[in-house]
Amino acid sequence: MDEREVRQMQAAGLILVRVDHDTWEALEDTRRHGAQFTLNYRHAAARSAKARSLALIAVDGSHLRIGIVRSRQAISSLDTRVAFDFVDDIEPGSLARLLRDVETPTLQQAVARLRAVPEEITAISSQLGQSMIAALAADQANSPVLRRILAWIAGRGRVENAVVMQHDAIKLAVNAFGGDGEAYELAVLGPSALASIRVLEDAAIEHDARWLPGWTMDESDLTGRARFRKHDGELEIYTANR
Repeated sequence: MDEREVRQMQAAGLILVRVDHDTWEALEDTRRHGAQFTLNYRHAAARSAKARSLALIAVDGSHLRIGIVRSRQAISSLDTRVAFDFVDDIEPGSLARLLRDVETPTLQQAVARLRAVPEEITAISSQLGQSMIAALAADQANSPVLRRILAWIAGRGRVENAVVMQHDAIKLAVNAFGGDGEAYELAVLGPSALASIRVLEDAAIEHDARWLPGWTMDESDLTGRARFRKHDGELEIYTANR
């Protein structure tokens, strides 16, 4: 990932979510197989989960995943529901190994505190979070997962980016044929060509809307309106592609 992409991810912020093994197994048995799920927390604990922030999900310290906080909503007088999305495996595979990659001397106290905290959700300090995200981004194997999350963040929550839809479509196909998480492998080492598909689609629609066999176009404008003439006939077409 390039520096601009890394900075965008660092700006989103980072939280740590601790999940026990039994809870994670139950989440993997749900319809989205742990790629999208909700958990309930006490209000005080859930305050750290800011919408559109990155979430590191540590499963009993032995597995590590990353996703985003899609939303946070109070559901009772005591509890808040936090929704997580785009959750996927991430290297180095455990929180302990990731924290060992943080070598900055001034961050070692923050690293020790993060190792020790037992809370289900922990807000990670800005400097430590930036260092951890940089370490994740430095591993080329993480690029597909991180770029998928970045596409959602850059789209401000609207799943219109073709890269995001590509990943969702592939995961849906894998699940439909009985595959598991290990069956899903996609290594896009650079920006995906799919990102330009919508531009090409718009150009094709604009071209087709201004050509009609046997008719002569009199005028057209950027709103999608085109007027055609044939002998004494007149045809006006409006193209609505949004």
